[in-house]
Amino acid sequence: MMSTENLYETWRERFREECRKLGLDEGRKRGLDEGRKRGLNEGRKQVLREVYEARFGPMPANLVAILEATDDEARLKSWNVLAAVGSAEEFAAALAAGSNNGG
Repeated sequence: MMSTENLYETWRERFREECRKLGLDEGRKRGLDEGRKRGLNEGRKQVLREVYEARFGPMPANLVAILEATDDEARLKSWNVLAAVGSAEEFAAALAAGSNNGG
């Protein structure tokens, strides 16, 4: 008769092996990578809003909606630069153009 600990270890190893067979280790890694990407993009959005508001005042609701709908890393980076050095009009035009290109 197996002890509870030995039984646990046996089933844990079987579960790990099944996960490896099913590619769950890779799925976990992809999930973590996606979570990091989302977190970074949320941080970029927050900084972008803060910079915009420091320079121009409250961000208009239509721009907030475009910003929140955007997950493209390169676009968010370029918008952060534009919020820091461009005019409010240039920023609004860039977001409007970005939303017309799949946001």
